[in-house]
Amino acid sequence: MWIFIVSCVVLVMVVLILSYLYYIRRKRSKIYVIITTCILDDAPDYMVRRKEYENGIQRVLENVQHFQQPVRVIVVENNNHSSTYLDHLGTDVLYTNNNNFTTYKGDNELKDVHDCLSEYNIQDDDFVVKITGRYLWDSNSPFLHSLSKLHPDTQCIVRYGGYGADAPPHPVGDCVTGLIGMRARHIRKIPYRFEKGESIEMEWGIMASSLPQEHVDALPTLGVLISPGGQHDFYRI
Repeated sequence: MWIFIVSCVVLVMVVLILSYLYYIRRKRSKIYVIITTCILDDAPDYMVRRKEYENGIQRVLENVQHFQQPVRVIVVENNNHSSTYLDHLGTDVLYTNNNNFTTYKGDNELKDVHDCLSEYNIQDDDFVVKITGRYLWDSNSPFLHSLSKLHPDTQCIVRYGGYGADAPPHPVGDCVTGLIGMRARHIRKIPYRFEKGESIEMEWGIMASSLPQEHVDALPTLGVLISPGGQHDFYRI
C-alpha cells in the first residue's frame, strides 16, 4: 500500500515538474514579427506601395494583438532612410541601407532580418516570423492558427515549394519566404545566396528541410495575399 502511495506521489511530482519546465520554457521565449519594407521615394507607384505597406502592417498588428504570448512587431526599412511614414504606424522601426547590400532582393531581406536579430538582442529560442510588408496576412489563416498555438518544440512554420506550384507532400529545398516562421538560432545560420546566383528561398527551404520534421509545421497553404516581383497583382497562397 505504501509503495503505491509513494509511487503516486512521485508520479504527481514528475508531472508537476515537467509542467513547470514547459511553462518556464514557453514564458522565456518570445515571438517577434519582422516586417520587411523598402520605400522607393521616386517610384511612380509610390502611393500604391505606401497604401499596401500601411494595410499590410495594420493587418499584422490586428492579427497578433490578442495572443496569449506577447508578440513584438518590428518594421525594417532598408533604403537608407532615417524617418518615414512608418514611424506613425504603432511599431518599432529599424532603418538600414541593405537595399544596396546585393542585387538580390531576397539576400537584402535576409540581411535585414539578421540585423534585427542583433539590434533587438533576439535570443536563439525566440520564434521569428518574417513577412514581406506589402503582403496581406489573412486574419483567419492556417499560419496564424499555427502561430497562436505555438508549441515550445516547434522550430519552423513553413510552406514548402515555390510560389507557382502546389505545396509538395514532403520537405524540399525551396519554400515561400513571403511569410515564414523559424527559431532565431536557425535563421542566424542561413547563408546568403548571391554568390550562387540563385533564389534565397532555397536557403530558407534547405534550413527548414534540415530540421527534425516532427518539429516543423509544414502547411499546404499559408493564408496570405502575395505579389512577387514588386507587381500589384495579388493572389492567395
